[in-house]
Formats: sequence, C-alpha cells, structure tokens
Amino acid sequence: MGSMLKGSCECGFESEIISAGGGMSNFQEYCGAPAICLNCKEFLVLNYMNNCSKCPSCGYEITFYNDPSTQIPLKESYNDLEDIFKWHVSKEKGDFWLLKTSYLCPKCGKMTLTFELVGLWD
Repeated sequence: MGSMLKGSCECGFESEIISAGGGMSNFQEYCGAPAICLNCKEFLVLNYMNNCSKCPSCGYEITFYNDPSTQIPLKESYNDLEDIFKWHVSKEKGDFWLLKTSYLCPKCGKMTLTFELVGLWD
C-alpha cells in the first residue's frame, strides 16, 4: 500500500497529491517518489526504481528528495527521526525515506518545503 503525500512551502508552492510508493499490482517495479530538476526547477514524481531518471521537460538528471542536498541538514541520527514516508525499494538501493524536516522548494529555492501524509492508496 502506498502513501498519498502533499508538498507545500510558505512561498505558496503546493504540489498535487503525490502517490508515493507502489500498489498491489506494481510494488515490485514501481516506487513513485518526489524529485526536483535542479536545472529547470520542476517538481516531479518519478519511479525511484529506475536506474536513470531524467527530467521530461529538459532532459537533465533529476534529484530525488531523499538526497541530503535537498534537505536541511539533520543533527539527529536517522534512527531518532520521524519519517513522513518510507518505502523499501531493493537490497541494492535500500529504502526511500522522506523525513520530517524541510526540503528545497522548486519555486522559491529556499529550504522551506515540507511534506505531509494525507492518505493511503492501493
């Protein structure tokens, strides 16, 4: 069962509802995950299980929001933090985590984007 997430920022940016993770029929080959294109500043939801993800608008390599460069640095260990979303992808890629912290906003470029869990899907 996947999670429904929403990203929002104090600048007014709001994402559509994100269907994160996978469902009963596709969880072995699909993990929907939020990402950002640092070239054209587009907010995306792409399959984290793909080995090479490019921005559909400009072709630039995208950065998923579990990348530490998109997050406010955390002082606590990962074991002490609350997660918004966690999905086991594979032994090779490990887990995709979105932690309860602030992230890089595609609209204003500040580390003020937050994610919240708004529901579940299957």
